[in-house]
Amino acid sequence: MNAPAARTYSAWEQYVGGDGLTVTLAAALALAVAWPIQQAQWVPNMPPATMVALLGLALAVVLARSGRSALRAHLLGAGAGAAVVVLSALAMTPATGVIDRGFSLARELDFWFGGVFTEELRGGVVEFGIFMLALLWALGFGAGWHALRRRQGWSSVLVGGLVLSLVLGNVSGGAALALAVFMGSSVLLLIHMSTARRMVSWRARALSFEATVVLSQSAVVLLFGLGVVLVVSVLPTTRATPLRVLAEGARGTVEAVEEQFTRLFNGLPSRLSYKTIVFEDETHFSGNPNLTDELLFTVEGDRGTYWRARTYTNYTGTGWDTLEEAEWVDVLDAEPSTGEKRVASQYFFRVRAATDTLFSGGLPVRFDRAAEALIAPDAPEDVLQVRYGEGREFFPTRTNLRYLSVASESFATPGDLRDAPAEYPDAVAETYLQLPLTLPERVYELARIVAGGEENPYDQAIALRDHVITFRYNLDIAAPPEDRDGVDYFLFDLRQGYCDYYASSMAVLLRTLGIPSRYVLGYASGRRQGGSGPFEVLDLNYHSWVEAYFPGYGWIPFEPTPPNAVEFGRGDTIVPPNVLDAPGLIAGLIADDDEDLDEFVGEFRPSGPPIVNGATILGVVGGVAALTLLAVWYRGWWSLRRLGLADEMYAKMLRLATLLGFPQRAHQTAYEYAASLGRQVPGHASDVDAIAQAYVRRRYRGRGVPLSDLRDAEEAWKRLRWALLARLFGSAPG
Repeated sequence: MNAPAARTYSAWEQYVGGDGLTVTLAAALALAVAWPIQQAQWVPNMPPATMVALLGLALAVVLARSGRSALRAHLLGAGAGAAVVVLSALAMTPATGVIDRGFSLARELDFWFGGVFTEELRGGVVEFGIFMLALLWALGFGAGWHALRRRQGWSSVLVGGLVLSLVLGNVSGGAALALAVFMGSSVLLLIHMSTARRMVSWRARALSFEATVVLSQSAVVLLFGLGVVLVVSVLPTTRATPLRVLAEGARGTVEAVEEQFTRLFNGLPSRLSYKTIVFEDETHFSGNPNLTDELLFTVEGDRGTYWRARTYTNYTGTGWDTLEEAEWVDVLDAEPSTGEKRVASQYFFRVRAATDTLFSGGLPVRFDRAAEALIAPDAPEDVLQVRYGEGREFFPTRTNLRYLSVASESFATPGDLRDAPAEYPDAVAETYLQLPLTLPERVYELARIVAGGEENPYDQAIALRDHVITFRYNLDIAAPPEDRDGVDYFLFDLRQGYCDYYASSMAVLLRTLGIPSRYVLGYASGRRQGGSGPFEVLDLNYHSWVEAYFPGYGWIPFEPTPPNAVEFGRGDTIVPPNVLDAPGLIAGLIADDDEDLDEFVGEFRPSGPPIVNGATILGVVGGVAALTLLAVWYRGWWSLRRLGLADEMYAKMLRLATLLGFPQRAHQTAYEYAASLGRQVPGHASDVDAIAQAYVRRRYRGRGVPLSDLRDAEEAWKRLRWALLARLFGSAPG
């Protein structure tokens, strides 16, 4: 009898039942990680990341099929990987010729490793490229080796996930696609590895089976798993308090690692689509700045103040510019500002936006990183701007800057400043009394009418500020006509505007009276998290103000912008206490001079032993109860302040309405709920709609809310909350 003919397998069956599908899935996983790195283009002349990962995978396949031992295979893989990484490092090193590149690379690595165990900053651009290519080679080689030799994919998935999380945290665009490809290839690889181990076991026991049938069963399992994932993704989530506690506990470790990473790879740019903030040499009057509620940076410090960015010296009629003679020097060559009654303030900045500027909470003194200062000629203490110094040859702007800033702030009292002499240093007078010849004469005349009768420069400054601050605050204005002086147009025709117009007008009016003054750009303090956390500074906190010079005390800030301005207008946004009524950081809030301050404090000094009686005990008990209620109220209401402004207003509206018996149903969209709630609060349907529109635009359209819409929603919430509260306590008809 003839033996049955051996079955021939198709190419597809050989591919699926053999190592072909295994290698393909391992390659897909490695490519899903390597592709975003290649697209990011962090390091100039970096070889294609996908090629490095595939080379590592190909070598692993060859060694796995050759039958070599694991030790020999790994030694060969490590040696080949080292050669590839070294050649790549030479290509990334900026030099000419192989020998010069080799010496430059050696010096660069020696310098970089010298800062690993210190607090010094390192650019680390080439080192980052070496690090990423070494990881990709290890990932490709490990994925191929473990898949073919050990029929195991978990180690490759874990390593690939860690690398991909690092990459996607610093790139823009394609993140969702890269993550989807990685997750899909990972799931397929893990299922395939499980199936392959079963088939190897069956073959060892001489059991017959159809590989295509077994793999089709795995495909059913995959589809079922994807269905479960989709169902879970649409279910409402709850706040897992135990996990939150663990996350809070790990936050310090994560931030410490991030700080070290930023320090060692300080020259590396982030490719995230952050807002770019660059303060040019010139600034011009314009129309609506179209600010949003996007977070720019956070500041840790004892109190809120101005976050200073750039000072301008020359008024041009259309805006401000900077002295041509100003030059950039190492910040150590700039001298701290001099003057009596000044205190050093320390702030820690975490900047999310892309910028070259280092902010400070006052006149800059020093920073904990390499920095450059723009200084006026013959006045090294007159720092106009500070920018980061290391890595500028690679990138003009940087994101994720973290630094400690020390600045000088004045606590001189109004009495001190009234007694200051009016004799100014030549360098100050020559620079900060400049005015264009085209400035209309009626601007000079207005300054004399408003402040000419005052006896000293301080009272003249206060008089001018009190005049300018009365003009209407309005962001929705058009730019001045091209043939008009901006300050003249604001003071006599427009008579409304925002901070740029107020600050420019006061500075120019001061100069017409012979008082040195200047225009400063930066940000208002922002709102504070939880009352004691860092200040959150948003795009809408953009601000400009005035500084006037007082001999013996230096530059003193003044605030001519009305306190209802957007940059001051909500929450913990703080108008610095030294600018509205008096320039003293301490005494200016209370009294006009030191003697009045001592008298004021003396009125409240206790005398005699404390008296403890029933009323005191009841007061203590009532205070404890009030604090308890306050704590509950804080957790349920003020914790919402961590949300964006649009989300916060919508959440507060929802909570108050829920207390009134009008919750949002599961099937209702935000617009449907707003329409329903508007019918329950007569006269406030438009307010509810404005809040809902800002919320939908912020949450579902993926971009910041225009400042005009945000202001409309804020005004709507101010009206609506009182209507809801009145109804809650029975003061309104049902």
